[in-house]
Amino acid sequence: MIKFTVRTSRLQALFKVLSFSISTETTRYYLNGVCFEKVGDEVNFVSTDGHKLTYINALQNEYCQLAEGDVAGKDFSFIIPRGAIEEFLKVGKFFSDITTMKFNEKTVSFISGNDDVVKTYKLIDGTFPQWRKVIPQNLQKVSGFSAKYLKQLCEVLDSEALVLSAKIYKFKPLAEAGKKTPKAKIEHDPNSPFTATNDKGAHFVIMPMRN
Repeated sequence: MIKFTVRTSRLQALFKVLSFSISTETTRYYLNGVCFEKVGDEVNFVSTDGHKLTYINALQNEYCQLAEGDVAGKDFSFIIPRGAIEEFLKVGKFFSDITTMKFNEKTVSFISGNDDVVKTYKLIDGTFPQWRKVIPQNLQKVSGFSAKYLKQLCEVLDSEALVLSAKIYKFKPLAEAGKKTPKAKIEHDPNSPFTATNDKGAHFVIMPMRN
């Protein structure tokens, strides 16, 4: 069994950013959730639908604290279903300040305080893809990225908290009369995926469209 504790507000913030790229397609059911994995010394939360990807190093950014035995133990990978994520975003406000998550081979439980509230869900039985290999490298003949996905990203996040890589793109504010928020034109290197980070340590990737 794998067990960790986290501040409830931090867990909700984590699930909110990960929801940006959770798949809803039934054909690739193993993408219909969030992968919680330990690989070596890294503990990550990852979601992707094949077009968008979000990942965060949970220990480095203090999203969870694992028991010493869990950190030193074997690697693991669990897929938390989308339904569990969506429900926790709604009911988490009824939890105490601290939430404990317990994983076994088939289920994950969200526990509030001293067992005040317990929610248990069946994990997705599947293998999450090697997500680092999903991110395109050395691209050629691509045609930019979908503006729809960028719009979705800004809806999920506070866009002012996004940190953009100057090597890939830059903003040029275009002020409009009567508009409080100016539009932004993006200049993007067509040989790179669109990437961003936020001030909470989450990384976002929008895959480029190919010709």
